Amino acid sequence: MQIYMPRHHRAFLAHLANNPRPLRDLVFTAATSDDGQTKEGAALLEAYNAAVMALKEFRDAHMIIVTLYVIGPARHAQKALQESGQPIPTASDYVQQAPNDNSTGKDQEGLKGTGGTDLVQFLKGVRDQTKEAVIKI
Repeated sequence: MQIYMPRHHRAFLAHLANNPRPLRDLVFTAATSDDGQTKEGAALLEAYNAAVMALKEFRDAHMIIVTLYVIGPARHAQKALQESGQPIPTASDYVQQAPNDNSTGKDQEGLKGTGGTDLVQFLKGVRDQTKEAVIKI
């Protein structure tokens, strides 16, 4: 996906990858300092958890949008093709197979997202990972 991004966006992502900022560790350390939980540490923890939950809510809304505008129409189109007796196109119909490709047909199960991932499983996994980032003390 990065090859489609503007150069400055790619550079920003590369910078973040090469210079990680362990925000979660910083928040955890501030919230659990040796001298007990300070007012600032508690406020930082609350702000961090609120931001994580806001991102989780965004991911929930994204799942709803994907269901309404991608999954639903894809299922309706597949059902219409089945009823008409036409063959249902698969991902391999649109992608030229490499000569040594030993695919077993598993890539044809479910809807595929960016990069060939299982759409629903990927989105749910990312949402669950986001929720797990909440710090509980």
